Amino acid sequence: MCIALRYSRARLRARMGYGRLSSAPAVPPLVGHTDFYAHFLHWERQEDHPHSIRRRTGMLKIMGIVLIIGSFTGIGISQRRQFRCHVTVLGDMLSVLDTISNELSFHLTSIPDIVKQLAADNRPAVSQIFTAMRDSIAKDDNLSLTFKWMKAFKDCGRDAGLSEDDITILCDLSDFIGKYDAQAQQKSIDYAKVRLSRQLEIASDELKSKGTVYRTCCVAAGILLVLVLL
Repeated sequence: MCIALRYSRARLRARMGYGRLSSAPAVPPLVGHTDFYAHFLHWERQEDHPHSIRRRTGMLKIMGIVLIIGSFTGIGISQRRQFRCHVTVLGDMLSVLDTISNELSFHLTSIPDIVKQLAADNRPAVSQIFTAMRDSIAKDDNLSLTFKWMKAFKDCGRDAGLSEDDITILCDLSDFIGKYDAQAQQKSIDYAKVRLSRQLEIASDELKSKGTVYRTCCVAAGILLVLVLL
């Protein structure tokens, strides 16, 4: 069977101009296989045609251009999303401080109970930080509330979208939360709110200025790279 297939292909190549048979014995072509090899050789000759090669090269260039520009655009959009996330998380933390202030002033709620309420919040950043704090408070390990407050923000703050300065401000609040009377705690919360509001203003300015600049520059860099490669 293999010999018959080999001779059949050799005869077919000779008929299509690929060369002459030298001393191959006359073997009748196999039904079905001859048509398959004929189509294969015809396709092979078309793919080797200069026009086909130029067409494939042009398509590859277009795909490369799309990938390069798309990648750089994605980097710019991702950076802008980080700025927007930072603004959102700072707003959430200011809302958290308002909640703590109201619970301490009007309902005299204890800090562990406030932490449990915030752990059930539907905002991802708030829930992530205060769930870790709630679990830490529930452990009977003789560690202070100050330590557990700071640890929760240091461990989860970056993942939640806070900057190092934001985390420092919220950790400083641990020196007063749960230690003094409601009035002293209220003053410390108000001071932390002022500092976080300033951080929010800075983050909002960065979103308006740097966010747009990052996106535009990344798109322009992608186009420039395409022009250089072309």
